[in-house]
Amino acid sequence: MYTAVKKLRKSVNICQSYHKNKRVSFFTANSVYHTTVVARRMSKYELEKQQQIFGKMRKIWRNSNVSLKVKTRLYEAIILSTFLYGADVWPLTATLTKSLDAAHHRWQRSILGISWKDRITNAEVRARTGQQTMDNILRERRLRWLGHVFRMDHQRIPQQATYWQVPGYKRGPGRPRAN
Repeated sequence: MYTAVKKLRKSVNICQSYHKNKRVSFFTANSVYHTTVVARRMSKYELEKQQQIFGKMRKIWRNSNVSLKVKTRLYEAIILSTFLYGADVWPLTATLTKSLDAAHHRWQRSILGISWKDRITNAEVRARTGQQTMDNILRERRLRWLGHVFRMDHQRIPQQATYWQVPGYKRGPGRPRAN
C-alpha cells in the first residue's frame, strides 16, 4: 500500500453525524487540504513509476519495425490507462496539470524519436500521434465519471455527495471575492 495513503488515513478527519437515522461521513476543511497534498504526492509517485515502465519499453519505442499506430495504442493501453487510473477524482492544481502535460509530451516525443532540440511544437507532436492534451484527456474522464454518478441510484454515496449541502450554511449575496 502506498505510504501516502497510509498518511491520508492518519491525517484525514472524518466527521460523522446522523441524518434521518443514517450515519453520514464527510471531510472537514483540514482533510481537504491533506487530500490535495496526498494526491500531489501520489501523482508524483505514479509519474516516477510510469517513467520507469516507459523506460523498460524503450526497445519497442525505438524499434523502426513497429508502426506508429501500434506504438500509440501500446502507449494508451499500458502507460496512460495505468497512469490515469483514478485521475477523474484527483484534485488537480495548475502545477500538477503542467507536470502531467509535460510528461505526456515527453513520452510522445520519445515514441516519435524527436528530441527537444528539433524545435517541433507540442501541437505538431500531438498531430503526428493523434493524441489530445492531458487536460482534454482528464476533462473527458471526469465527464465520463460524472455521467456514471448521475445515473447511479440515489442511495449511493457519490450520487448523494453531488447534492449535499452543509447544514446551516448560506452563501452571502454577490459574487465571491477573488483573492
